[in-house]
Amino acid sequence: MSNKPLNRDTPIRPVTAYGVNDSPNTLISYVINCFENNISPVLTGCEQIWDYLHADDAARAFRLLGQCSTNGVYPIGSGIGLPLKSYIEKIYELMKPNVPLVFGGKPYAENQVMHLEADISDLKRDTDFEPQISFEEGITRILRSNR
Repeated sequence: MSNKPLNRDTPIRPVTAYGVNDSPNTLISYVINCFENNISPVLTGCEQIWDYLHADDAARAFRLLGQCSTNGVYPIGSGIGLPLKSYIEKIYELMKPNVPLVFGGKPYAENQVMHLEADISDLKRDTDFEPQISFEEGITRILRSNR
């Protein structure tokens, strides 16, 4: 890890962070709310490749970048891109709602982003960052906070 002071011009680009007290307009919040109310969410085919990172891991990445850095662009994410469908299925498994899980009931937006992934190799190299919170653990934390 470098001990250089943070270059204030270094761009930091978070991909998709999620966590407790997230906006109700996010996909994760929407799906959880639907399942809690025994409603089947209206979803696209959820084939988009997404990279979710828990907010606590994102905060740690920002802290590490604040302590040391080199010049460059630092995308912040988990470094793992998965189809949105797999994230929704994981929430479904954890919550076990009494509703069917149906994909494809909503069309994709005209300019739908289909890939939102972070290459975190520079972040790892320059800060020793590794995500610590799995998606399953992050969703479990959200569900516990909703009780």
